[in-house]
Amino acid sequence: MVASQAQRSQLFSTLLVGVATYVLISHTAPSFVGMAPQSAPSMRGSVATGSFKDDFDAWRSSLSKEEKEIVADQASKVFDKKYQKTETSKIKLPQEKTDAFAKVLGKFYDNEDYKKDVNARIPDYSWVGKSDEKEFGLKMAIVQVHRDADRRYDFAQRKIIKAIKNGEYYPMSSPRMDSFKLKVDASQKADVAAAVAELKTFLDSEEGKKWVAANPDRSVDLSKYEKDEIPMVVQHDYLAQLAHVKNGFDALKEEYMKNGTAFTAAQEANFVKAKKMVEKKLVDNWANTMTEVWEGGLRQRDWFRTQRPNPDGKITKAQVVKEIWEVFGEQYKTKLPPLDEELMADLEKEPAGHGFIHPWGTADKLYKSEAVDTFGARFLLGVFETKDEARAAFEEWNKEYQAARESMKEEFATISKQESARMEEDATARDRILSIIDESRTKMNSR
Repeated sequence: MVASQAQRSQLFSTLLVGVATYVLISHTAPSFVGMAPQSAPSMRGSVATGSFKDDFDAWRSSLSKEEKEIVADQASKVFDKKYQKTETSKIKLPQEKTDAFAKVLGKFYDNEDYKKDVNARIPDYSWVGKSDEKEFGLKMAIVQVHRDADRRYDFAQRKIIKAIKNGEYYPMSSPRMDSFKLKVDASQKADVAAAVAELKTFLDSEEGKKWVAANPDRSVDLSKYEKDEIPMVVQHDYLAQLAHVKNGFDALKEEYMKNGTAFTAAQEANFVKAKKMVEKKLVDNWANTMTEVWEGGLRQRDWFRTQRPNPDGKITKAQVVKEIWEVFGEQYKTKLPPLDEELMADLEKEPAGHGFIHPWGTADKLYKSEAVDTFGARFLLGVFETKDEARAAFEEWNKEYQAARESMKEEFATISKQESARMEEDATARDRILSIIDESRTKMNSR
């Protein structure tokens, strides 16, 4: 008995180490930085249709052979007028089977995916019949471009590709936040109250006050923890790490319990200890990687910010080349050969840069100004550093658009008047029609 218990304990320890290793190694799903993971393409229509097919097949299998033949015959000859006069065309299925089919059809049409799919595929043309000229104007759309997130994504992607080439794994690094409500049972309120008291003690300490001063945008409202449902905002990948660990250890526990042997106190303690160890390791990896990606994005931005605008063009390309040459020599601690004098003379004539620093590399956020017409077509007017600039660009564009429409109306009115006057002066067509009418009358009277 003692030997058997020892074997089970050794088996448990082996499985515990194995699942801990598996959870750490198998967690290899990279995610986009600052963005939600890519979801599967929209399948609303196919889902609704597939569900209807299954229900219809189940209903059809309930028909007898004769009923199937009658239904097939009626469906294939629905436009045959002779067949519609026969008795066979008037045969109806039993009421219970008709009602069953009505339920299948009703379920399909009530399906939310079907409704969304239909609405997505059918454009709304109802405005055409009741539109006036005001509806043919442009609408403004300002779209935020999160350049900071773009740079983090670029940095993380290069890290992921490099790790894959080296046969390694680059941990998840997304700072994306998820909002949810955490339900607190009566048995958990004492633990929550203790945690809140500990947090309050920290915030009142010198270290806590420093944290509050360094994070003015992250206010701490302790009153929300007194509710039955606590609103939470937590990093998406943080929750993903904990869920991954939970699934792995739940599988281990289920596998061990197949023997019908309950955990001993020592085994339970080892189980909890290993689980917390793996949780801490994965969460630490995520936090360190997220910080690395965040700092990498900032380094890209700050590198672009080292540019000098040179609006007056006084800084020449020759000066820039000389500075680069000097830095190279200092960096590699060697004396570089002198630059070509003829080349430098040519570069001395050209100003460096474009006269300004392009915000695409330096800004945290930019704003696209777009004009949207009545049919939903979007026209990019420009990318700007502030919303006010994007709005001003649209207003200027819309002003020119409205002026062009008025000018076009006047041109059409002028052309219409000119054509009307030309037709009144040109009597050729009118005389030809009158001649045909006279000839027709003459022929009718001569009979």
